[in-house]
Amino acid sequence: VYSEFDAFFDAESAYEFTVQPTSGVLEPAGTGGTTFIITYKPTEYGKPVQGKLIIQTEDVYWSYLVRGTHPKYSAPVADKPKVATRLSKDMQQELAKASSQRRKKNFIRENMAGGSSSAG
Repeated sequence: VYSEFDAFFDAESAYEFTVQPTSGVLEPAGTGGTTFIITYKPTEYGKPVQGKLIIQTEDVYWSYLVRGTHPKYSAPVADKPKVATRLSKDMQQELAKASSQRRKKNFIRENMAGGSSSAG
């Protein structure tokens, strides 16, 4: 026998729970049945929350205690870094070459000596 139903969480239930569909027609016993989708969207970590799901028809009343849990956290594992943190051998050689070619000039000593390169 097909029966019209209403499905909802009672007023004392956590607001993080929803159920779909909220109304419709229940399939009769012995058939595939009616699928209900319960959604739990936690907004914060903390103590577990629960709700009371009620599905009722004119003749029958079902209630289910639903408990929401958080997924177990597992830290991501990286196979290799996504950012290059090492200089290539070519770049290291170029930097060494450039730094050895750079003239080391003591501007303070030159200025104290009255420096010949001043454009005064």
